[in-house]
Amino acid sequence: MSENSFKVPAKTPRPVKKDVKSDSVKAEAKAPARKTVKKTPAQKKQPASEKPDAPRKLKGSDLSFSKQELPALPSLANMTREERIRALSGGGEKKKPKTEEKTAGSERTEITRIKESVRKNSDGKVSAPVRVHEAPPAKRDSSVFLRLGFVFLVFLLIILIVILLKRRTVKPAEVIIASSKPQADLTVSITSGMGASQVSSLLPEEEREAFLSFLSENNLASSIRTGEFSFPAGTGGEEIALEITRRETSRNFTVYAGYTVSDIDQALSVRGLAAPGEFIRKAEEYASSHGLSFTEGYFLAGSYGFTDTGTLLDEMHEALLDLLRANADAVMESGLSVDDIVKIASIINRESQDSVQLKTIAAIVLNRIRLAMPIGVDATTRYETGNWKDPIPQSTYEKDTPYNTRRKAGLPPSGIGCPGSDAVLAVLDPDKTDHLYYLHDEEGKLYTSASYEDHLSTYEKVHQI
Repeated sequence: MSENSFKVPAKTPRPVKKDVKSDSVKAEAKAPARKTVKKTPAQKKQPASEKPDAPRKLKGSDLSFSKQELPALPSLANMTREERIRALSGGGEKKKPKTEEKTAGSERTEITRIKESVRKNSDGKVSAPVRVHEAPPAKRDSSVFLRLGFVFLVFLLIILIVILLKRRTVKPAEVIIASSKPQADLTVSITSGMGASQVSSLLPEEEREAFLSFLSENNLASSIRTGEFSFPAGTGGEEIALEITRRETSRNFTVYAGYTVSDIDQALSVRGLAAPGEFIRKAEEYASSHGLSFTEGYFLAGSYGFTDTGTLLDEMHEALLDLLRANADAVMESGLSVDDIVKIASIINRESQDSVQLKTIAAIVLNRIRLAMPIGVDATTRYETGNWKDPIPQSTYEKDTPYNTRRKAGLPPSGIGCPGSDAVLAVLDPDKTDHLYYLHDEEGKLYTSASYEDHLSTYEKVHQI
């Protein structure tokens, strides 16, 4: 056979059915074919209608086919996995419009945003596709206040320890407020044959002139009585002259501020107005019958017309009650009981006879009582021991007795003498001061201090220690 007999005309490619595609697909079909493209199984199974139109020479035969350009493959770099599969499989599905792609992208962005929001608001169990590193919220350091409070408490504890240590270093005997110089009574011993000049020499120098003048003006120089007479410190010369002279007016009996029941009994017996011990016995009976808490202090000092001991006691007690009734408002405002007023007035009257000093001393005693401090007045111990002249031994202050106001806080069980009206009024209207200590110098001048350290310093200056 000739060669021509075996030639077969090239097949004319079947007309391709017009498919409705986008302009972009058509453009890709017209793009020049790539030189070497490895066909995928999907491409091998393409229908005949999608094969190239040009003939191609088959291997092992002389058959030839017309040449047809392969469509250009789109770029796979920016495609999703599904788009790449569709592109490689021949683009069976239409390409989504750009508007749909934008919508899908927006949906993915919204989903991502919701997941991130869920991750932020959850307890950490939901994981987010994107890690967002955020600074942790600032925490309030509450421990600073705890540390400051602890430091403050430690500071207060240190102060308390220092105060306690200082208190332990102060001996009970050092807690004193009264003058270290005993305010002793004036005792005048008159023997038979002593004249006015000799008696005046027994008196304080500042009272001698008044004593002699009173005797001279009243012609009482020859009426001086014999015996031993006791007067509170500060008693005037005229009062002394009146007490020791013999005259009809001597029955106007004077009870000096600070006199005890025992002192009054002695004065009455010396003047022959009552038997020894009579006034003491009648005073105890009077207190019991009138329901008084105690005897000493409930009788006001002053001058009275004496007839008998019972009448004198009644007049002295009524005089005290009249004074308190006249100052009822002050009594109520003081917050003190009548017992306390009487006790304090009798105590300060043993410390001073000066009405100005009495108001200051009353204020200091009241300050210490309100602070539950021992009032520390030596006069209460002197009343208890009966020692009004000699220095008090240190051993006496160390005893825990009812009238030892250096060791025992508060007031003693009773008054320590007859208070004067000035002392009672001083308790009802004391000075305004926060001082807690006082003392007298040799001339009777009063010094006060707010602290114990200042009190010791003043004591050293006054006594030149």
